[in-house]
Amino acid sequence: MFGKEQDQSAPVVDARTTSILAQGCKFKGEVEVQGTFRIEGEFEGTIGNPETLVVGKTGVVKASVKVKNAIIGGRVYGNIDAENKIELQGGSHVEGDIRTRRLVI
Repeated sequence: MFGKEQDQSAPVVDARTTSILAQGCKFKGEVEVQGTFRIEGEFEGTIGNPETLVVGKTGVVKASVKVKNAIIGGRVYGNIDAENKIELQGGSHVEGDIRTRRLVI
């Protein structure tokens, strides 16, 4: 409106952005996420490098995961490669290899 026009084609990315797959939802395929991806439902496929992956108590993930941080409260079937930290909460279940700098149990 006043002065320079802003580029409308460039998406605004907020590191606090959270995407949620709610309980009762099932998704099979590939998803690209920026910020935090919280899974409370069932996910099978590929997750595109979110900042943080949170698998809630009711969440089930069947995928090899590559993220910066992971917080696992539910079930993961596949490998987890986290650049910084993986936190395994009480009642969590992981079948696969874990690779990270820091592991919190």
